[in-house]
Amino acid sequence: MMKSNEIRAIYLYEYKRGLKASETACNMKEAFGPNTTNERWFKRFRNGKHGFEDEVYGNRPSAP
Repeated sequence: MMKSNEIRAIYLYEYKRGLKASETACNMKEAFGPNTTNERWFKRFRNGKHGFEDEVYGNRPSAP
């Protein structure tokens, strides 16, 4: 199984190439299996968030 940062890098690459999220998801599923994709990254990229860090929500304490 691919690591999430590897998947994000591929999504960012495809986004920069101008592909649609659905096209990228189809390509990823074909190449790496059905549980590889998460199209929400395209929404993040469209909103200008091109980083690979997970966002922290609210005031939840971080995991030990």
